[in-house]
Formats: sequence, C-alpha cells, structure tokens
Amino acid sequence: MKSRVGIARSWQLGVVLVILGLAAQVVYAQPPQRFRLDVSAALFSGPNSRGFLGGIFAPTTTSIGRTQLATLFDVSGVVNVTERLSLSAGIPFGLVRRPEVGPETSPVAQLFGEDEFDFGLGDVHAELGYDVVGERQFFPGVRLQVEGGAPTADNLLLGADLWRATGRVSLTKSLHPRFILFANGSVSEFFEKEEKEGVVDQKPVISFGGGAGIGITQTLFMTLQIEEVSGGERTVNDRIIVPFNRDLRAGLGLTRFSKGRPRFSVVVSGGRLQEDPTLILTLRWAVLSF
Repeated sequence: MKSRVGIARSWQLGVVLVILGLAAQVVYAQPPQRFRLDVSAALFSGPNSRGFLGGIFAPTTTSIGRTQLATLFDVSGVVNVTERLSLSAGIPFGLVRRPEVGPETSPVAQLFGEDEFDFGLGDVHAELGYDVVGERQFFPGVRLQVEGGAPTADNLLLGADLWRATGRVSLTKSLHPRFILFANGSVSEFFEKEEKEGVVDQKPVISFGGGAGIGITQTLFMTLQIEEVSGGERTVNDRIIVPFNRDLRAGLGLTRFSKGRPRFSVVVSGGRLQEDPTLILTLRWAVLSF
C-alpha cells in the first residue's frame, strides 16, 4: 500500500499558489520582472476545531494529519535571474494552539478561541527553478525545481527539525489564450539525525496533482486543482512516533493581475476529503515588484 502510494507522488496545492503564478505567466504575457516580494497567510479551519494539515504545507512541516496549527505565514522573495531561471527564499512563521495552563485567557486567545497561542519561526527554505522545455505545439512546458529547508523552527508543528530536500516537476499546456492545463509532482526527503532519545528518521513526503487555469478577464485568473499528498512517517529508534498518513485536497483559486503581474491571490481548499473535510483559506499578495 505504502509502496504504491510512494510511486505515484507529486506536489502541493501550494502549487495552487505556485501554479497561480506559473500558469498565469503562460496565459498572460508579462513585462520583465526581476524581483517580487510576497507575503502569504493560510488559516486552518475554525477557532474551536482542529485543522487537518497536508497539501502544500506537508513538505515544509512534515505533517499530514490533525494539527494544532492555526495560521501559517510566509515571507518570500523571488529573483528572476533569466527568463528561465529563478531563485527564491522564504521565512515562515506560525500561530500554534496549546492548552491553557491557568484560569486566565490571553488577549490573543480571546480573539481566536479558548486556547492560548504560541507564535514562532518555521523552517526557512530556498528554491531554484528552471524552465527546461518551453511549450511546443503538441507538447507541454516543463519546469524543474529544487528546494532545501533548514531546521530553524521553534515548534515541531512549524517544521521538520530535520534538513529537507524537495524535488518538483511541473507541466503546463495552453489550449487557448485563456485556458491552461497543468500537472505537478514532488518528493521531499529528510535527513535523519541522532538526539538524546535516539535516532530520528523521517520518511519521504510525496504529492501529485493537476488542474486547469481559466482567464476570466484580463485582470482575473481562476485556478481549479486537486492533489494528493502522503507519507511523513516519523520514527525514533525504529519506534513509530508519527504514522503514515495521506490527504486528498481540492481547491479553487483566484488571482488578480495589475500590469500583467500577479498582485493578489486567494485560494479556498478542502482537505481530508475522504474523511471529515477541513477548510483552508490561503491568501497571498505581492508587496514589492520591479
């Protein structure tokens, strides 16, 4: 079962976010852009329930399953070195629920619910992307990406506590100036380490998915995508601490453009579709672009 799932994997709904940018570049001719600074925020379910983590967030946190993570933020910069080559780096932050330890409720907890919250740094990451093949009449464009993550998180819910390497491939094909199909897949490997309690080993996280992009107007682009992510088994001295899990997720995204460049994206997705669906709202906006 695990091996079959392991063969089939690819990437994330985050790819809804990444693909929103990628697909849009194919559908709309963009002015030259050398640098863009983005800020994103993902909100997991409601304040009185626990979310289900997976999709684009799984490789960066190694988590697939129920989570105490309430909100995940990310500040990332992208440098387009050439028309085909890009470099990017990001710093994530997160708001994590924890049980109250006293009778008083903190001001933040009053806003978000009855729990107290911890705010901390996640695993910083950097990525290199290259358009290996441009679109042809009967063949899709191919983009390869390699990403690395460092164990900088303040909380295990915000990171892997291990070094991470992710490989990703994306295929895009325009069937019309305002209609595009895409598919993507990724695998994330983690490097074991030895701690006081023993050797920590994290199994790969794999995802695969695809969808379509539709240009509604010259400034509004819609993306529909479905993806599956699985893996993430974590062991200490061969004892399973976090079991193998999987997430099937579907999402709808809208991106607003200004002068041919993506300025703001919103993605509404449903995770854990095979069990008890959990809603995730993801926002992304460009704060600087030149």
